[in-house]
Amino acid sequence: MIAISLLIVLVTRFDIDWYSTFETLAECNVALYGVAFGSYYFGFYIRGLRWRIMLSNADIVDPSSKPLPSPLKCARYVFIGWFANAITWFRLGDAYRAYSLTADYGYSFPKTIGTVVSERILDIAMVFILLIIASITLYKGADTDLLILFIGMSALLALIASLSFIGLKQFGVKIANLLPNALALPYLRFHAGTIDSLDRIPTLLTLSFISWLTEIGRLYFVIQALGDTNIVLPLIVFVTLANAILTTIPLTPGGVGIVEPGIIGLLTLSIPATEALSIALLDRSISYASIVVFGALLFVIQKLSNISKNEDP
Repeated sequence: MIAISLLIVLVTRFDIDWYSTFETLAECNVALYGVAFGSYYFGFYIRGLRWRIMLSNADIVDPSSKPLPSPLKCARYVFIGWFANAITWFRLGDAYRAYSLTADYGYSFPKTIGTVVSERILDIAMVFILLIIASITLYKGADTDLLILFIGMSALLALIASLSFIGLKQFGVKIANLLPNALALPYLRFHAGTIDSLDRIPTLLTLSFISWLTEIGRLYFVIQALGDTNIVLPLIVFVTLANAILTTIPLTPGGVGIVEPGIIGLLTLSIPATEALSIALLDRSISYASIVVFGALLFVIQKLSNISKNEDP
């Protein structure tokens, strides 16, 4: 209901010529759309590689578990997590990703979920840095209320993440001493997974930067596919990162009904609302619709594969 209400706001809030919108979409350059699609999905490999490094940093493998999966397999788990986020509330896909990996490989769940938390911290930090860089060159002297709003949201997320990490690093072991024995060991494993996974930070930051470049590339080539060349690169960067911030709001699965008005609102700083809607719809066909479709297929294939393995003598 929340998503439907927000989509109604989207339809009524902006002055949109729907005929022109669909006409624009019909004239999309398929080759450039394919490049946008490829850029986005290459990002999953980069995120899978980053997560594998973080799992290695956290010393997740023990004598009773399997070796670390390849970067490509880690990317598959990341993708399944994003699929779960797209169809559930409260970003439950992050926890599901950690659960799936531990179920398949025998790792510690608290330690694995700790690496996912650290991954989120890296992403929040990178989003904040790139938003600041993009905002410096955007619309000097123009109405920047939306820019300030997203910078403020990003700064708040970065502050919460930083304080949480610092608190965990400084007081984590002391907190364990206050917990019952049944909770102390899982908590210490979570603590180790979160802190230790952030070794080799220059490598992790480089991969984080590349992963966000793939998302920026997605929107850039979507815009090029629609022949809209009036949008400056800093705004493309800003819109991409604002999109990411809005998807963290756990009101709707995958940010449906929240992300779209945000994208359109920012793009209308440079282009008419009808053109902005065309871009938003085409972009979300990759960043949301394709995740749901391919994620569902991968989920079914994975479950059938597990059933087959269990039935083997």
